[in-house]
Amino acid sequence: MLKIDAASNAADHVTITLTGNLLAEYLPEIAQAVSAAGRSGRSVSFDLSHVGLVDRSAVHFFARGGGRQARIVGCPGYLREWLKSEGRPGPEGM
Repeated sequence: MLKIDAASNAADHVTITLTGNLLAEYLPEIAQAVSAAGRSGRSVSFDLSHVGLVDRSAVHFFARGGGRQARIVGCPGYLREWLKSEGRPGPEGM
């Protein structure tokens, strides 16, 4: 199960907090949240500090897919290294 909470910190930014297991089955809903923010002209950050299991499809989404442009905050160390190995920018992009 994955809980997805979106909170607007400012008129031009939204932070999406993910809690639980970050798996491929949830990516359409996450991509929809990113698209909705983009349509309204807001930038996106993902707080991944509360994720447990993460599958390869989710890493691909954040490294090369629709989540690549979003800032990542609160990323567990193992996930940060995995994202870097898949081509995600370093700490400045996380």
